[in-house]
Amino acid sequence: MMNNDSTKSFDMAQKLFEDGEQHFQLGDYNSAIECYYEAASKGHVFAKYMLGYTYLVYRALDKSNWWFEKFLADVLDNSYCPNSEEQYFVGVCYDNGYGVEENPEEAVKWFLKSAEGGYVSAQMDIGDCYFYGRGVEQNYEEAMKWFRIVAQQGYTDAQCSIAYCYVQGYGVPKDYNEAIKWYRLAAEQEDGSAEYSLGKCYSEGIGVEQNAEEAFAWYLKAAEYGSIDAQYELGKCYSEGIGIEQNIAKALDWYGRAAELEHSESIMYLQNLPKQAEDAKDQFAYGYCVLRGYVEDVNGFGSVYWLKKSAEQGFVEAQYMLGECYYEGDGVEQNYAEALEWYFKAVERGYVEAQYMVGYCYYHGDGVDVDYKEAAYWYQKAAEQGYVEAQYLIGTCYHRGKGVQKDYEKAAYWYQKAAEQGYVEAQYLIGSCYHHGIGVKQDYEKAEFWYRKAVDRGQADAEENLKELLNNVAKKGNQN
Repeated sequence: MMNNDSTKSFDMAQKLFEDGEQHFQLGDYNSAIECYYEAASKGHVFAKYMLGYTYLVYRALDKSNWWFEKFLADVLDNSYCPNSEEQYFVGVCYDNGYGVEENPEEAVKWFLKSAEGGYVSAQMDIGDCYFYGRGVEQNYEEAMKWFRIVAQQGYTDAQCSIAYCYVQGYGVPKDYNEAIKWYRLAAEQEDGSAEYSLGKCYSEGIGVEQNAEEAFAWYLKAAEYGSIDAQYELGKCYSEGIGIEQNIAKALDWYGRAAELEHSESIMYLQNLPKQAEDAKDQFAYGYCVLRGYVEDVNGFGSVYWLKKSAEQGFVEAQYMLGECYYEGDGVEQNYAEALEWYFKAVERGYVEAQYMVGYCYYHGDGVDVDYKEAAYWYQKAAEQGYVEAQYLIGTCYHRGKGVQKDYEKAAYWYQKAAEQGYVEAQYLIGSCYHHGIGVKQDYEKAEFWYRKAVDRGQADAEENLKELLNNVAKKGNQN
């Protein structure tokens, strides 16, 4: 039993350790080291492990190993009784050779001790050890036992592992329905790996009816959470028009994002693009990649050269992108009138982004006289096709009476449409509409819902309005 002085010393060491953890999470490793060092000097054992790990991040291997050795010496001392967390990290040291010779068998012993004490990371790792046969004889049934223990605590890695075992028949009979169930549980928690796997299941008809649109939707969710395999699959979807309308620029953007993360197939795809093409689609693809920096301009002609060749053959994406180059002055001298000319060519082919930009040019007088009526006309056309920026801006036109008769109901309608697609300014404005009863029936619950959506995306005005709304609701409640 600790006396008062020992308790105070322990509390101080723990506070220093927690400060170190905060600095580490923020990437302030120098401050983290200072706090960990002070905690370790006051007897905090795990601070020594974290000093080793932080120095490892710095690639200061001598210092890293010295602190790992100190941590292990303390925990392995017979007079010391390590908790389940410390037992787990002893296993991590043996598994990775931190401060000790790598020894997978010894790692498994410590993982098991920790796992039996309820430490979830150890439970997951011991499942992986049995699955891969690392440090222990491979045993899928035993792996599944541990995966289930972790999965039932809501951890998505384990849920995905269970799903994979059902797909492959590892430790259980193959059961695609069970696999889909576990992938969905993980996907509901926004696990990118699960979302990607569901995309593959819908793409190939594994456990579900084949559905390209559903596959695309899951790939998109996964890609937005950083799954490079999903980013590559989106490139294929957009390139070939699978589950979504073909869009070469978007395909190349997804291939480019995956390539930046060293996805080999994406890199190969971009490197194999024709560099002396006669086909308009290939000319656009190469020009666009040069413009975005996805490939080197080996011919030295510049991106606009290839975009123009493609656009002159009537390739609509090239016409729109050439307009963008002239509008932004990207690879060519800025020229709004020339940009508008190319936008109009794309508009003739029904290209929604071009419709939006024509409206934008009319609204701001870029390359043409300001004409709010024309702007509203083109915004409306693009909005009706689901283009979110146009939905928001036609909403503002109706709200302010710019180019159309002022109509709060139509303004709220379009704000709602854009808000449902995640457009943060529209989320704030539809919240305001519900707050004050503008164009819709006043509804504080809906106002709060949309304000919170906008606040989560960092919209400062929504935060102020939300505070006002909640204060008003509280006052009314007190009055009642």
